[in-house]
Amino acid sequence: MIVEGEKADYKLMEHLLQLFFETEFYIVPYKTNIYALYDMFKINDTDDFDMLDTVQVLKSVQADEQVKKELDKAFSDIILIFDFDPQDPKYSEEKILKLKEVFTESTDNGKLYLNYPMVEAFKHLSCVGDAGYLHLKVLYEDLKGKRYKRIVSGYTFQTDYKQYTREECLAVFRQNIVKANYILYGENAFPAGEEEYFKIDLDKILHIQCGLLKADEEFYVLCTCLFFLLDYKPKALLNEIKNLAYGW
Repeated sequence: MIVEGEKADYKLMEHLLQLFFETEFYIVPYKTNIYALYDMFKINDTDDFDMLDTVQVLKSVQADEQVKKELDKAFSDIILIFDFDPQDPKYSEEKILKLKEVFTESTDNGKLYLNYPMVEAFKHLSCVGDAGYLHLKVLYEDLKGKRYKRIVSGYTFQTDYKQYTREECLAVFRQNIVKANYILYGENAFPAGEEEYFKIDLDKILHIQCGLLKADEEFYVLCTCLFFLLDYKPKALLNEIKNLAYGW
């Protein structure tokens, strides 16, 4: 798994993997953002990113020899967890759409999951079952002014990712699944089963978010880094979420 940062991103994904993942995993902090990743692919002077080897590109910018050795291992899947971060000077809609188009398959070049606006979206909840989360958006001016993390810190019911229980994590999963469904279809509803869950199109959500950013300078807060777990074992997790004792 490739994550953007070595602090918040790493900490959250390590916790989620320990709680929900039974097989061996390895987390590599890329230590910079999605637009720097784009530049690393573009430096090869080609638009055909599909022909590039993700692991080799990552190794080329990695100074840590131990991490390079770990990247030499055989991986069954590559998961990339990054932030949308439209306030970055290198942001462009074209770049982010290109990367989402390329990274669609975990067993090939890798599958990309974006957090809107960043990984802190996971804890942008005042309580378990926060009704306001469905319509919650982030202002571009708060991102550019570097206020978003502070806003989340003063709003959340739990600041430490490591302190989220399995049940609380599942509740966060539920709210983001429902919100993704709402963004796409205008429905405040949890999927009835796997078939409905897989109708949640994260590529289409990116297009919607880019459109909102351009038109209104705001977009929906949404955490998608957890979706890779649901994609991996949808039936078990969807059933577990449905059985949460929160009266939903």
